[in-house]
This record gives sequence, structure tokens and C-alpha cells, in this order.
Amino acid sequence: MKKILILICFTIIKIGYTQEIIKCNKKLSFLYQTENDFHSYIKIQGEIKETENKRVFTLNDFPIQTLLINKNTIPTKGKKDLEILATYIVNEVEYLSGVYKEKLQLKLEPVELKDGKKAVL
Repeated sequence: MKKILILICFTIIKIGYTQEIIKCNKKLSFLYQTENDFHSYIKIQGEIKETENKRVFTLNDFPIQTLLINKNTIPTKGKKDLEILATYIVNEVEYLSGVYKEKLQLKLEPVELKDGKKAVL
């Protein structure tokens, strides 16, 4: 059975951002994202390649997708940021499982960014 690994990084901010991969050498890069006053970067160790989709790249031949979520577009009443993110991710994985016709395995890891914002790998 073919295994598919998808790593999705989610943060809750306004939608409409730019993303750029800054390569330092063959095995070290930074993923830089900006939207209005929000700026973030992720240090990436490994061989990274861009794809035709600006939000998807490969890391050591595994597809990686990053998304910024506008929490104003999804039901959030009474939910904390990490709960919102987890719900969104589960829905994305269910959708992608249907696309690939294979149940994708999901592994979530919550992360707190320097400015106190929440993210999930």
C-alpha cells in the first residue's frame, strides 16, 4: 500500500498572504510568510523543492502544504484556537483521503509561536 505523508502547518490569522522559500544551501532553507503586520518563518532542514502550487513544496520528496486560516470563516463559538485548528485539519484530512481514495494517517503537534499565536504541525 502506498503511503502518503502530508505535513500541514496552520496558523490563525487573516487570509491572503505571501509565501517564499529562502534557500541557504542544499540542506537548509527558510519558509517565510507575511500578511500585513504578520511575519513568520520556519527553519527547514532537508532538501526542499518548489512545486507549481505556491502553497505546496516537497521536503525530502514528501509533499508539504502550508495554510493560513481565517477563523472568521469557520464556526468558532466557544472554541479555543487549538480546537479550531484541529477541527479544520481533521476536515482537510477527510477531504484529502477522499481525493486519494486512501485513509491518510494524521499526526498533530501543537506549537506556540513567539508572539503567542497558535500553530499546529
